[in-house]
Amino acid sequence: MTAAHRPATPEPAAPDPDVLSLYEHAAHLHRLHPDGPIPGLGRPFPGERGTLPEPPRRPLDDRAAELRALLAGHFAAPDAEPAALSRRLAALQPLPSTIQRAFDPGPALPAGRARTTARWLVRHAPDAFSVVVGLTALARYGTRDDVPAVRIVGLLGAIDRYALDTLLALGADTSDLIWYAERGSLTARRRALEALFARTGARRDATLVRWLLTTPVQLPPQLALKTAEFTAIADRLLDNPPDPAVVDQAGRLLCGLREAQEHVDAFAADSACRTLTAYAAVVGRLRPTIDRIAAVAALIAELRTGRAALLDWHDGEREWIDYQLADLLESPDWADLSARSQTSRDADVRRRAYWAADCARTPPGATRAPGGRNRIALRISSPDPARPTGKAEARVLIDGLPVAAGVLTGAPALFPPNVPCGGALRAAVEPHELLLWPYGVAPGSGPLRLTVARDHDSVIWRERPAGSGTPGPPLD
Repeated sequence: MTAAHRPATPEPAAPDPDVLSLYEHAAHLHRLHPDGPIPGLGRPFPGERGTLPEPPRRPLDDRAAELRALLAGHFAAPDAEPAALSRRLAALQPLPSTIQRAFDPGPALPAGRARTTARWLVRHAPDAFSVVVGLTALARYGTRDDVPAVRIVGLLGAIDRYALDTLLALGADTSDLIWYAERGSLTARRRALEALFARTGARRDATLVRWLLTTPVQLPPQLALKTAEFTAIADRLLDNPPDPAVVDQAGRLLCGLREAQEHVDAFAADSACRTLTAYAAVVGRLRPTIDRIAAVAALIAELRTGRAALLDWHDGEREWIDYQLADLLESPDWADLSARSQTSRDADVRRRAYWAADCARTPPGATRAPGGRNRIALRISSPDPARPTGKAEARVLIDGLPVAAGVLTGAPALFPPNVPCGGALRAAVEPHELLLWPYGVAPGSGPLRLTVARDHDSVIWRERPAGSGTPGPPLD
């Protein structure tokens, strides 16, 4: 048969889910998606055998004792096979809390056999119960040779927490944890980076610092600000010529200010100010891209109505940075790309370009009215369409400062659907209702329910007690 008539090589078939171990399941998905998180973090598992049950009502110590007895009985039988232990664990269905308690302090198992059994469970067990038992045992009895297998099975969302604990116990190095942070869940990424930050000499770890400075991965907001401070990225922005990868990373990290739901500590706040200042000074030296346009536009909105407005700026500094960034978007090359992107054939590019244009047009809050009267404004902030975790929020500003972004950080502010548009929250004779979640509110306690109405030349804010149809007395 000639090469021209040789049949095409068929695509490799997916492994049979009826006989697939969770490790094989994760490895197969990783081969299909080698550079990022696997779809759905691996769910559904093969046959859904990895689904964890509802917590049982029995006391934790009793459940842990039962698991210890099962393990002791298995290792007391010299010929017992790991597959038999896996079947018993699948039937017992021990929760992770039970497994952790059973191994702390846990039975004294024969190290060599425990290691061999744990490796079998991690690589061959078809259920999450057995895999977590295997990971927990490897944390005690494993070696660095087990790191590659632990990384792979840890790509599964229900297992990632326990895989990371095992990686840390095995002494996984920086490159191992970076590999895992790039491909694991957002929670796994956060915990991996927190562990790296905490290591002695981490700031001198060139591999870690370079990765943090240049790799475009999504980070939780508080960790993004921590990364900016940890890497001293503000100083690196001043390199001549600036490294485009570092400039783009600074823009991504600064955009984390929008989603921060906790107070920004002093070090992170100072770093954010310096980074924003340096970013505004150098980003215009790079050619425009839709990513850069989006970052600049988002930061303009944050400087006007978001958390960036509340950083400890020197007089006029925030306004100057706002002017620099707005002027950049209006420069010929950047404005031309923005206009062309709004007519792109790619719907995602069009959507993002329109979003960036709206951000750049975000007006600041109204300043104090003549005669010293306060002015209240409401701005609606929507997230970058390219950030899947972002949420739209209403921002309440008093005399131009975003009070809600600075103080009411327990949850986003909601707004009634009939609030008049046009810039300000206009009080009328008919009261409008506003819901705010004050900072530090206990979970499940609900929002602060307010009404705002006009009384001649004054605006009256009242608290409306929950379940009451009658507004309370005016607020101080």
